[in-house]
Amino acid sequence: MPESDPRPRPHALAVGLAPLGWLTWFHDLTCRNEGQPMLRKILCASLFALALKPELAAAQSQRDSHALSPEEVRTFLPLVCLKAVPRPTPNAFAGLPNVNCQRLIGYGVAQRSSLALSAVIYGPLTSPGANEAYVSYYSGLEPHANDNGGGILFTRRGAGWRLAGWYPGRTMRHCLALPGRGRQRMLCLQSYTGQGETDTSVWIDAVEPKQTAAPETVLGAQDDRAGLDPDEANTQSYPCLLARQTHKAMLLTIEDLIRSPDIAELARSRITYATAADVEAACKSGHFENVRTKAGILRYRVTQARIVVDAPEEFSRTDY
Repeated sequence: MPESDPRPRPHALAVGLAPLGWLTWFHDLTCRNEGQPMLRKILCASLFALALKPELAAAQSQRDSHALSPEEVRTFLPLVCLKAVPRPTPNAFAGLPNVNCQRLIGYGVAQRSSLALSAVIYGPLTSPGANEAYVSYYSGLEPHANDNGGGILFTRRGAGWRLAGWYPGRTMRHCLALPGRGRQRMLCLQSYTGQGETDTSVWIDAVEPKQTAAPETVLGAQDDRAGLDPDEANTQSYPCLLARQTHKAMLLTIEDLIRSPDIAELARSRITYATAADVEAACKSGHFENVRTKAGILRYRVTQARIVVDAPEEFSRTDY
């Protein structure tokens, strides 16, 4: 099989976004002020329209995670799966094409396993200027605690790719590339369900050469409603105990993470949450699983090299 570069290439990936920093500063200083003169509004719009050319935005979005194409699967699968045999049923977690491998190459455990490749990210992931790919996967060797999968790092060598390492438990399936030069950093959405509780969170993550640094949490949601017994009063459940301590709204779910159509924002997420008053009312009734909820939007923007989240309420902490 010829080794080729399978990634989509409508635009070059080498366009740097670091020069947008001064424009972000200018926007924060002037464009968000209320009652600004019309001339200032026009200047703000003109500068950002000039800076965020289609090729710049496209180059950044080309570093976002995406589902693998058939060509990408044909490129990466033989590098990690010895004697792949298609399974008759799709992967149970994501409905992806699934194969049985006689063994996973380079994994360190010489035994058969199922394998499904779920998403890929391209960019300088472990060092500036590197040409790398990070493929998230599901496998039969990973426990539930590892989200039934992890990631695989590949490096570009001439006309082909080379396996660089396995990262069990370190999935990056739903990620957006952050602007800037140097190593690529990602804004990622993760979800985990166990014992009736669903946790969704947004992280700033990066592929670490030695798997040492943990991702940085931006925001977390915690939904215990499915784990509560509707036939028993749950005034002592974690959500109710937390509500008495914080008197804040509770973020229950983060539904997605998508690029924003607003050039002043990086991304948006749809959310489900409960106000502090509604949490208190549900806890007083003894049935938090019936708490009244609202739908909302989170807006993420980059300000002075930091991720700022604009939310409809101030949310209480989670227990993870």
